[in-house]
Amino acid sequence: MEQYKLIVKGPKQLEWETNEIKDIQDDEIIVKTIAGAISIGAELPQYNGSDVTDPHPFYPRKTGYESYGEVIEVGNKVTHVNVGDKVVSFYGHETIGIVKGIK
Repeated sequence: MEQYKLIVKGPKQLEWETNEIKDIQDDEIIVKTIAGAISIGAELPQYNGSDVTDPHPFYPRKTGYESYGEVIEVGNKVTHVNVGDKVVSFYGHETIGIVKGIK
């Protein structure tokens, strides 16, 4: 299964990076993204070539922080999340996220 991540390669340079999804651990879940939050206070300055905490930001850099999606796979030890559940998690602007299956 392929995953796409939105990367800021430089000021005003966005690119989708393609990766293969790794096998999940027993305590992880796979989430298919429905929507992702954008921070105009942090991400917009980074896209424009500045940073709220650093006047000389580094590139390339991952984007995003909070995502909403549907669980499409659960690890063997995950008991409180099921395939089909909708969850909020923190994996950035990615089409597929792999996160710990915790509350």
